[in-house]
Amino acid sequence: MEPVAAVDVSIYVCKALALTETMNALFMVPPIPVLSVASDVMHIVSKLRENGFEVLLVFDGDQYPPKANTNLKRYRNRPQEVEKLLKLYKTISRSSPPALSTDVI
Repeated sequence: MEPVAAVDVSIYVCKALALTETMNALFMVPPIPVLSVASDVMHIVSKLRENGFEVLLVFDGDQYPPKANTNLKRYRNRPQEVEKLLKLYKTISRSSPPALSTDVI
């Protein structure tokens, strides 16, 4: 099984949004896709894959106020969801499951 590297894509989105060129492209008429974000992410993905990693792209970032209730529900359900994940892992793998925290963050 290949090691997995999680890449927080929100870092690259925020980095791109801080650039004047990106903001100009976003507000052009017609709007121009911001390819630099995708290029940056794919560069990192390529490098990780070249070094034997399976890549998992995540969009984490800061807490988003409109999602407060959703996040609270996720955190409350985390112990049960981790248990489900560990049971699933045991059914598809002969090795021991990874150590996962069931603590609510």
